[in-house]
Amino acid sequence: MKDKRLEEMKMEYENIEIPAELKSRVSMGIQQAKEEKQQERGRQHSCPIWIRPCAGVVAAMIAFVIVVNSNANIAYAMEEIPVLGTIVKVVTFSSYQSKDEDMSADIQTPQIEVEEDSNMKDAAQQVNKTVKEYTDEVIRQYEKDVEATNGQGTENVTTDYEVVTDNDTLFSLRVNTTVALNTSGVTIKIYHIDKKTGKMITLPDLFQENVDYKKILTDEVLKQIKEQMAKDENVTYFVDDDATKWKWQGITDDANFYFNEDGCLTMVFDKYEIAPGYMGVCEFTIPKDITDGILADSYK
Repeated sequence: MKDKRLEEMKMEYENIEIPAELKSRVSMGIQQAKEEKQQERGRQHSCPIWIRPCAGVVAAMIAFVIVVNSNANIAYAMEEIPVLGTIVKVVTFSSYQSKDEDMSADIQTPQIEVEEDSNMKDAAQQVNKTVKEYTDEVIRQYEKDVEATNGQGTENVTTDYEVVTDNDTLFSLRVNTTVALNTSGVTIKIYHIDKKTGKMITLPDLFQENVDYKKILTDEVLKQIKEQMAKDENVTYFVDDDATKWKWQGITDDANFYFNEDGCLTMVFDKYEIAPGYMGVCEFTIPKDITDGILADSYK
């Protein structure tokens, strides 16, 4: 009976449309690089405008038409989504929704729940605190933008989240951010908990000591980029010298990643982080023959 119920829960979860969520770094005033190169290829792309959580007002070039919603709905749902059987589950802790004319926000905050005696309890609380602080800041910034524009303009903020890794070793929760102004920007944040140690981890924790993993991963991503660009003239990344200050500088310690269903390390880049906007969010799967020699034993 227990196995049957677990299977039913799994089927129920797979049919659930997971709600939306948001992340923190929404960068301001990014200019689309390589415009000249894109024009030669017959493509034109508008420059994205982003909002940082600390930014005051969106750029004046965007026309805002807003009626300030002083009574934005905040619904606390605690809607349980059974993702990980009896060990870990994710619930919607709170939901903020607001819509007036051309201004809207849908910001939902996830919460990780574990069993009371789980070694993951502290890490789960740490992730929950970090995510809650972030979504609170997003809400504050959205409301500041509504007030600061005096009712003129357009802005749509949406969020979603999903569990991207759930294996014997790792649990990874991905939070996606979309901010739509005259064009849209998407940013990603992925939080990781090591199930065995019960600790939050970041990219450096995956690798053996004294291994230059950033160079190894950067070289592999560049290799895949060059292969893609050679196959399709419409594929472009910010890796050439003419990309000037937008040129990608390589993998950093805070880079986003997850392990896919095949157990391969996958690097994730925000929209506009490594390529023009039309390329969207970019992901690169690192082959195991690259990572096997540098990953710590527990992550192989």
